[in-house]
Amino acid sequence: MFKVLIQQKSPSLYAALSFMFAVVYLSSAHAQQLDLSSSEFNEVYASNVPVSGRVLVGIQIVSAETSPNFEVQVPSSFQAKPICLRVRSRDGTYSSENQYQVVGQPNDGLYQVNYPTKYISKLNDFSDNELALLAFPGMCTDDQLDTLMLSFRGEQIVLDDATEVVLFVNSGRSAVFVQLKNDEHGKSVRCDRIEEGIRTGYDTLCRLNYSDLTKVNGAVLLRRQGSRMLPPIKFQVAI
Repeated sequence: MFKVLIQQKSPSLYAALSFMFAVVYLSSAHAQQLDLSSSEFNEVYASNVPVSGRVLVGIQIVSAETSPNFEVQVPSSFQAKPICLRVRSRDGTYSSENQYQVVGQPNDGLYQVNYPTKYISKLNDFSDNELALLAFPGMCTDDQLDTLMLSFRGEQIVLDDATEVVLFVNSGRSAVFVQLKNDEHGKSVRCDRIEEGIRTGYDTLCRLNYSDLTKVNGAVLLRRQGSRMLPPIKFQVAI
């Protein structure tokens, strides 16, 4: 669901804005949905899991909520394409990979994901940095991911320039940086290693502002292992 929180002292203006945002809320809740492309829902919960070879494991809007209500921001230019959503826990015990399609009237904004998991209580137990969502246009079998979509976990969101977005990275014991590129200048962000808990799924968090992503035309994930640079990972975020 897509909710916008506002504070306004003028009753008349508050009422007008509240009505406007209520319309947006209803549109998101009832018209904008990602539905499974098949009747089969693929998820695994197991204690013994192999280490994933994927470097970029997730990108999502930060929320302190831990509900299994997932949403994906789908720009209109991608709404006719298939969409893959991968979900992976930091400890590696839970993972899912499913193909989706847009249902209902196309609109820019957050699309609620049809996610019929059998492990609701398990997903609720994962904190905000213990579960990574990765959505992208294309098939789940695609190896090369050029474009990513922002995901969200929770019931309530305020989306503005200061909203935090996190990249979840499996570093392979390397130092990780994100280089953001635009026409005027670039910005480099150093990522933080997770020190606590089991880190089979991913071990590094890269924290960005939403405004950083709206002003760039591309990004590069850089990894340095000692004096050696590992192959860069180029991507863009569809907003």
